[in-house]
Amino acid sequence: AGKTVLTNMIQDAASQAGRKVVALELDRYFKAWSEMPTVENGQLDFDNPEAMHMDWIAEDIGRLLRGEEIDMPAFEFSTGTSIRHSGEKKRLGDTDILVLDSIHAFHDTILGSVAGYDTAKFFVDADADHRLLRRIRRDALGPRNLRPILNIRWWDLIRDREERFIL
Repeated sequence: AGKTVLTNMIQDAASQAGRKVVALELDRYFKAWSEMPTVENGQLDFDNPEAMHMDWIAEDIGRLLRGEEIDMPAFEFSTGTSIRHSGEKKRLGDTDILVLDSIHAFHDTILGSVAGYDTAKFFVDADADHRLLRRIRRDALGPRNLRPILNIRWWDLIRDREERFIL
């Protein structure tokens, strides 16, 4: 509910102050559908942190924080394929700001990868109705290309996953 909007706002503010933001979109770290956890009805559980390559995330964050270049992974929502190296490179400069755009940014593995560095943590919250509307818009217009009825149908499960893994 607003993570990417906040990331963009941070990028704009940093740019006006002469600083660069490197955003790490953690949706790119999803596992292939065949490796993802599922819920009781067999549906893929995207909101479960086990749906992500946490080892890749920790490795890439560590490399970025050491000033090394990383080769970003990719996840293709239409086919459920995960690629470790997409060819898209990122590097964090000495004065750059790293922003992690994810519902799982507070996961222990991720927090452990930034231990010892100056950090600021932001949790963006919105009421359930706004989260549902934002999710419908994102999924209908973005790479997921999901029909709005699916978010409505899955909303109780999504709320359960929020309580269990995020909030």
